[in-house]
Amino acid sequence: MTLIKEEPGYALLEPVPFQKTRTPSVRPDKVNLADKEATVFISDVYEGPGLAGIPRGTVEKLRVYTYTFGYNKIGGLLGTIGADGPWDMRRILGTVPVEKDGSAVFKIPANTPIALQPLDAEGKALQVMRSWFTAMPGENLSCVGCHEPPNTAPPVRRSIAARKAPTDITPWRGPTRNFGFAREVQPVIDRHCVGCHNGEERGDGKKIPSLRGDRLVPFKSLTKGSRGATFSEGYVSLHGYLRRPGIESGMHLHSPMEFHADTTELFMLLNKGHHGVELDADAMDRLITWFDLNAPYFGRWSGYGHTEATGKEEERARLRALYANVDENHEYIEATVFPKVEFIKPKPVPPVPEAKVSCNVEAKPSGKEQTLDLGDGITLKLVHVPAGKLVKGSEVSQIKKGFWMGRYETTNEQFRQFDPAHDSMEEPRHGYQFGITGYPVNDPEQPAVRLSWQQANDFSKWLSKKTGKKVSLPTETQWEWACRAGSATPFSFGELDADFTKHANLADETLLQFIGDPYTQDPAEGLKAALAKFKTLAGSDNDWIPRSNLNDGGFVSEPVGKYQPNAWGLFDMHGNVAEWTRSAYSKGTKVVRGGSWYDRPKHATASFRRPYRDYQRVYNVGFRVIVEE
Repeated sequence: MTLIKEEPGYALLEPVPFQKTRTPSVRPDKVNLADKEATVFISDVYEGPGLAGIPRGTVEKLRVYTYTFGYNKIGGLLGTIGADGPWDMRRILGTVPVEKDGSAVFKIPANTPIALQPLDAEGKALQVMRSWFTAMPGENLSCVGCHEPPNTAPPVRRSIAARKAPTDITPWRGPTRNFGFAREVQPVIDRHCVGCHNGEERGDGKKIPSLRGDRLVPFKSLTKGSRGATFSEGYVSLHGYLRRPGIESGMHLHSPMEFHADTTELFMLLNKGHHGVELDADAMDRLITWFDLNAPYFGRWSGYGHTEATGKEEERARLRALYANVDENHEYIEATVFPKVEFIKPKPVPPVPEAKVSCNVEAKPSGKEQTLDLGDGITLKLVHVPAGKLVKGSEVSQIKKGFWMGRYETTNEQFRQFDPAHDSMEEPRHGYQFGITGYPVNDPEQPAVRLSWQQANDFSKWLSKKTGKKVSLPTETQWEWACRAGSATPFSFGELDADFTKHANLADETLLQFIGDPYTQDPAEGLKAALAKFKTLAGSDNDWIPRSNLNDGGFVSEPVGKYQPNAWGLFDMHGNVAEWTRSAYSKGTKVVRGGSWYDRPKHATASFRRPYRDYQRVYNVGFRVIVEE
C-alpha cells in the first residue's frame, strides 16, 4: 500500500532490509485442530454499504448456508441447477440471531465455506452475499459489518453480543441438507396451488398455468454445447414470477433490498391475496428461502443426471473427513417418505366488482407551463393540472385546487443537482454474462431510480428551499387524477388490452434480451433465439420474465419523453419507471403508482398501486414532483 522504491521496468514489491533485525516473537497458535467449530463475531451488521439506509432493528437473524461446488466437467451454467442459476448447489445450515445493536456472535462448522444473508422480521433477505469465508477449527473470526471497507475499525463500544456466549445455528426445518425444489417447495405448491393450477383448459380456451410437480418440461439451455436440464412444470411456471440475481449479476455491490422478495411478482401476489389462498408460516418461509437462495431446482449434482457425481462426492467426503475433520456426504439426502399432500381448497372470495370511474373536469387544461431552475443550466419543467372531481364507484375525490406537475419523471441529471453521488446503477443481466455485466439506467436523461421515498421527499424539500415554492410528491389521488387526464379507462389511452407500444414503456418482448444467447454477439439474433426457445416451452404460459408479446421499442428505462404524452401533456405516467407518491399504504410503507418497464400492462394502470417501505431503494421506482397552487 506504500510505495517504497520504483525503477523503470521493474516492480519492486518485496524489499528485504540489509540490517539485521530481531526475530519476532512466536505468536501462540490460535486454532484447535480437535475442534469441529469456529466462532464468528460481527460488531455491527449495519456498518458498511451493504445495508446502507436500512433502519436499525430491521435485521433480526442471519441465514447461514454453504455450497456444494461443481466437480471437474460438471458445472452450473444456464439451465443446469435451475432455469437461470444458481452456479453451485446451496446447502442450508440454519439461522442465528442478531442483537438490537446489530451485533452477533455464533458458531459455524470449521473448514466449511460459509455465506450469510441478513433477514428481516419476515425472514426475507435484505442483501445477498456472492462470496464466502472459511474458518479454521477453534478459530475466532470477526468482521465490522456488511461489506465494510477493509480498513474499517470496529465501533468503540461493547456490543450486546460481546457479552454473551456464542449461539449455535438453529437448524432450518430438519437436518443440514442441499436445497432441492421437489423436496422443499413442491409440497407447499401441492397443498395450496395445484388443485387450481393444474394446466387444464379454462372456459375461454386458454390453459391454466400448471404448477404440477409430476410433469416435466425439457428446458434446454441457450448456451452452445450445453444440454440443459429437465424441470417440473411447477418450477418453470413459478420462475416467471421471480426477479433474482440469476447465474451471474453485476460485479458491483448490490443496493440493499435489490432482490428483496417484496419486489418480485410472486410475493406481491401472495401479499395482496390470491383468491383466498392462505399460507402458514412454514409454507411461506419455504418459498422465501427458495427465492433467497436464487431459486434452485436440483439439490444434488447426481439428481441433475450426472451419475458420476456420486462417486466424485464419495471421494470428496473421504478427503473432507481425512483433512478437514468434517464427516458429511453432500449427495446423500435423508430418505424421508413424504405423506401424500392433500390440496387445501381456499375459502371462496366474493368477486369485487370493478368500480365505475368518471372524471369531472371543472376547468380545462390551461396548457400553461413553468420551469424550476436547479442550477448549472439544468431545469425541471412542470405543466398545469386543473381541479376537478374523480369518482370511483362510491368513492368521490375532490381535487379542489389545481397544481403543477413534473412533465417528466425526475431524471438522473436533475437528481444529481441535489445528490451528486447518486448512482441509479445498471440493471443486472439475468443469464450468463459473457462480457455483458448489465444494462445502464444511469444515463443523464433516464429517470433516477434506486432511491427511497425518503430520498425523493428530501429532494422535494431541497427544491422548495431553493425555489421558494411548495414542492412535494403528489398524493396518490393527485397522481391518479393527473394520470387519467380526464379519461375513465384503465389507461389514459384506452382499455387494458389497448396497444400500448406508442404510449408506454412496459414489460414486452424486448425483455428476452436479458436471457438471449450470451454467445451471440448480434443482439437481434440473441432476441430471435430467445423468442424461438420460449415459444416452444411445453406446458407453461410463462417465461423467465413477466412480459407481454408486444414490442414498444424500449428495453429497460428509456430517456424521458420518448413516448406520447397524455391529454394534459404528462409523459410516462404509465410505465418507464414506477413513481413514489406522498400517501401511506400502511405503517412504514408508501404507495407507488404507474408501473414500469418490468411490469405487465395490468400492473401499470391508472388505479394499480403497490406498497414499498419508505427506506427501500427499488430498482424500477423513481418519482416526479408537484408544486401546489
